[in-house]
Amino acid sequence: ALAPPGELIDRYRAALPFELTEHQDGVIAEIDRDLAATTPMQRLLQGDVGSGKTVVALYALLRAVESGRQGALMAPTETLAEQHFLTVEALCAELGVRCVLLTSAVRAREHAAVRAELASGELSMVVGTHALIEESVEFRDLAVCVVDEQHRFGVRQRAALDAKAPEGLSPHVLHMTATPIPRTLALTAYGDLETTVLKELPSGRQPIDTHVVNGVRERERAYEKAGEEIGKGRQCFVVCPLVEESEALQAKAATAEAERLRQEEFRGQRVSLIHGQMKSAEKQAAMQRIPAREDH
Repeated sequence: ALAPPGELIDRYRAALPFELTEHQDGVIAEIDRDLAATTPMQRLLQGDVGSGKTVVALYALLRAVESGRQGALMAPTETLAEQHFLTVEALCAELGVRCVLLTSAVRAREHAAVRAELASGELSMVVGTHALIEESVEFRDLAVCVVDEQHRFGVRQRAALDAKAPEGLSPHVLHMTATPIPRTLALTAYGDLETTVLKELPSGRQPIDTHVVNGVRERERAYEKAGEEIGKGRQCFVVCPLVEESEALQAKAATAEAERLRQEEFRGQRVSLIHGQMKSAEKQAAMQRIPAREDH
């Protein structure tokens, strides 16, 4: 069980550049009740992209830090882990809490340094990928785990993270997803997983219009519409399908589509490419060009 929220949590709330929604406050209250118990938290946080799950996740991690223990956030891909890290690091910097990123792309010397700090307890918060569950990674006192896109991890992989807690103890775990799979829903039905749904979007979010198109002409019109929006100074994402669970196939599909778009629908526009086979530095550069409006 963790101690009640204290001064660090007060500073975290004050540092947020926006007001938490009623639903976020409700989830936090549920998490506080879970963390106060000696039974490990097993809670599923479901919410659409943009509903504010990461802010709630960081709250749970900071509860562990404030109690003098450790917190870990695990994401299924380097790109997602890096995005979470940038968000978490920016807020933690204001609070004087150090957070690091641990993935397979981290250089060997830096990887070893992070492992040493986690084992000694000098480092209290980490964001990473499957690298967190490697045998060589040890925590001094892991108390709270957050597993994002939890359906992308296997049962044994999630259990491996739980096993990083001190001997005889289990960490509190917050699972997050926008798309719960049948097995996850079964766990909620049988009582092994408490469920919370974020139904309210943070203030200022614009409504989203969704259109499904079919056929060559409608597909062409969709790209025409994208071109019109680019002409207004806006931007466009094209997401390629993953036929099989293979990053190599995903990379091939995305690379071919990007080249086709450069030659056809988006000729004359700046088209960037990102996929799982790219080096970490290349992915970061591509991700930075979008908010900088260097790419369309």
